[in-house]
Amino acid sequence: MTTRAARTTLEAYVYLGLNTIVERGHPEPNVNLTYIQQSGQTNTLTDGGDLYTGLDRYRNTTSDSGQALV
Repeated sequence: MTTRAARTTLEAYVYLGLNTIVERGHPEPNVNLTYIQQSGQTNTLTDGGDLYTGLDRYRNTTSDSGQALV
């Protein structure tokens, strides 16, 4: 008898360039993390003048808080 193990995605990433993760997605609800500015968000933490909050102009993380996606 042969059984196949189910494959489960534990985490998915959205990258800015080659190695800067700007969003981490999970299959569980309310645990995703993003540094991408969401529509209607007014409290931006960026000095780079772009839509990535929590990253500085050199794409270094300035804050581990990010924004949890609901």
